[in-house]
Amino acid sequence: MLKFLAKLFAATPTDQVCADCGSKLFPSPNSAATYCPNPDCPARVRRWLVHWATPEVMNVPGLDAALAEQLVSSGLIRDVGELYTLQAAEVAALPGRNPATAELLVTAIATSKARPLEHLLHGLEIPHVDAAVAQALARQFFRLDAVFSAGEPKLAATPGVGPDAARSLVRWYGDPVNRRLIERLRKAGLNFYAQPERS
Repeated sequence: MLKFLAKLFAATPTDQVCADCGSKLFPSPNSAATYCPNPDCPARVRRWLVHWATPEVMNVPGLDAALAEQLVSSGLIRDVGELYTLQAAEVAALPGRNPATAELLVTAIATSKARPLEHLLHGLEIPHVDAAVAQALARQFFRLDAVFSAGEPKLAATPGVGPDAARSLVRWYGDPVNRRLIERLRKAGLNFYAQPERS
């Protein structure tokens, strides 16, 4: 994964290191900020969980930064795929949590499985695939499998996508770690289809 991201960003690491895991930071492809390439970095996983939970993405009320910190530091969650195996009793056992709120969280996680394709694509945090690009992909391809099997030229030619996102999608899915995540999400029952347009 580290090698893959280094190629993706086509950049050398900065002199900075991640405060959470000690990995060399890379220039971010989306901003002037830096980016930790370590997929197991606790800070990166925490940010990913919070992003995944937002209303604009998978809409999981209750999964805020504080809970994400607890889930990651306790070892319950290492990526978003593990949210879908999380048990209410595990959440309730965390400091400051209780069975009622834990049940609400697990119910919200289960409900998020039905979110349409554009939300899932945005939630994966693939570089250059923001909400607008995710919507364009969902409109054009309708199925997640069709997105990842389209190939770089076809993706780049899709209105609203472009070459950077196309290249990023192909390289992201070329990593076995990411393909395994997709299969775990599939087995968990997430919706891999776009929502049909209303007439």
